[in-house]
Amino acid sequence: MRNSSGDLFPVVSFEPPPPPPPPSLKPVAPPLPFRYAGGLDERGDMTAFLADGEQIRVVRAGELIDGRYRVVLISRVRIDFLYLPLNEPQSLATGNLP
Repeated sequence: MRNSSGDLFPVVSFEPPPPPPPPSLKPVAPPLPFRYAGGLDERGDMTAFLADGEQIRVVRAGELIDGRYRVVLISRVRIDFLYLPLNEPQSLATGNLP
């Protein structure tokens, strides 16, 4: 009896098939370059002071920082950002109690 290739004694492997390739790694946003330096609540309108190296940035919700981060929300307990190149949310804890 011959197989379809015409070989009387085909080579049969009993090795398990190779594992599937690892999933491609999704790029992630770099760590936030800011530290919380303080905040100001003016009748519900929150302003945050962010330390960025030697510089202090004063930001409000909706503002862009260096064209890479959008300040989404400022609360007493955290500041939410959107890293624009990857459309990835990030948060910075303020250290304040709710």
